[in-house]
Amino acid sequence: RVNLTADTTNVYLWTMTEPASLKRRKGDGKSWPDVQLSIYPIGSGTCSKAVVVPGPWPVNNEPTAVLASGDVVRLGEGRTLYVYSTVTGKATVYPIPELGKPTAKAGQSTLTVTSRDNVVVSSASLGRVVVLTQAGGGFTTTSVVSYQRSRYLGGPVRKTALSGNANTVYVLGGPKADGITAYDIKTGEVKATTEQPTQYVGVSVLPSQEVLAVDPTVPAITVLTPDLKIVASVKMPIPVVEVF
Repeated sequence: RVNLTADTTNVYLWTMTEPASLKRRKGDGKSWPDVQLSIYPIGSGTCSKAVVVPGPWPVNNEPTAVLASGDVVRLGEGRTLYVYSTVTGKATVYPIPELGKPTAKAGQSTLTVTSRDNVVVSSASLGRVVVLTQAGGGFTTTSVVSYQRSRYLGGPVRKTALSGNANTVYVLGGPKADGITAYDIKTGEVKATTEQPTQYVGVSVLPSQEVLAVDPTVPAITVLTPDLKIVASVKMPIPVVEVF
């Protein structure tokens, strides 16, 4: 079981031993395996550092990313930010109260690091986007965007996407729980919505700032302008599982 992220220098792996493969002796009080963070320089194939770290088991595709400082971040349980030093292996834990409400609704969370090292966490199940900014050696919440979540959460994992300047967040759902809505990341105000109530299941932003949406009914990839005007729709020969 593994979580994975990388930068231009290293590959970072969170791994654990399969619990069923562990041989336990009678009276052994430890009932679960440790999570280990391993660092592999790209091209070497040899581990340069491996340390036991806190955090959830890497079993649910926990989102991960690398900060400009070289530290790596991992989102656990959809509501806790773990920041790991790649020098010492030490982890600092930052609960995100705005995402702490338990829910049985389906929907995965995503994590994005902006050019300013802000961390943007989105919960599709709660219909909420939280911006965390580095301050005083840690992370604090500086913005929260709440929206009517999409009624259909199958298909691609990514249900939200940031604009290139990180000023706008595009979400599936919105005022009518259909189509795509663009929100101002600082104020939470609606900036634009799609004109047609198409039920998209995935959204991403290109380097050109055009928006891509996954339409499962055709299936098709729809291209939209930053203000959510449709430019083109390309039919796909197979259902779209993910867009990279």
